[in-house]
Amino acid sequence: MKQPIGQMTGPELKFRAKQAMAALIPISGLKDHGPHLAIGTEIEITEEYANKIAQRLSPYVLVTQTIPFEIGGDKIFGLEKDCFALTLKQIANQIKALGIERIIILSFSSDSIEVSKEALKIFNFKQKYINIVETLPKTEELVSESPTGKGNAHLTSLALFLNSYLVKQDMLKYADSSFGVVGDPKKATSEIGKKLYDASFENIVQIIDNFLRE
Repeated sequence: MKQPIGQMTGPELKFRAKQAMAALIPISGLKDHGPHLAIGTEIEITEEYANKIAQRLSPYVLVTQTIPFEIGGDKIFGLEKDCFALTLKQIANQIKALGIERIIILSFSSDSIEVSKEALKIFNFKQKYINIVETLPKTEELVSESPTGKGNAHLTSLALFLNSYLVKQDMLKYADSSFGVVGDPKKATSEIGKKLYDASFENIVQIIDNFLRE
């Protein structure tokens, strides 16, 4: 496990939980993004964000392990809504048992965020839901491209910058609507990915910082 929580001992986790003001739960599953992106692309990118958030906002945010399943039509090995909601509720109960009173959900998926809101409304936690897509800045290079949808240029750019091995560059020429791909991922570059990531990361940090001050 690459995430910091997986490298803690049991006593270390309990100590960190006492310091934390909020627990952040990354949610991201396997998805078909066409011939040019690995199906685990969103998982790896979400965890990159989460790990950097853990570093920047330590010790105030404790990042849990990722829930590696999603709901929605493009999921692979995903969960039905009821099962997903039950999983999230159990994790929330365990967070509460650690004495943490705020929860942050981080995901690329609007479907997963909506189901999370419904599942967690029974808890008296303070809650914040962050859709990574909604934090991405507009860029001149991708002004005509949608940041949502299968294999899009925004996601491809993030992958090129953060973990380029996720992108099968020799397959980009085949990445089009015949595979359900949205827009033109051939416009993606690592440089654009850096612009997207740097700005969205700072946006997310500001959202969380404001949330912790409520």
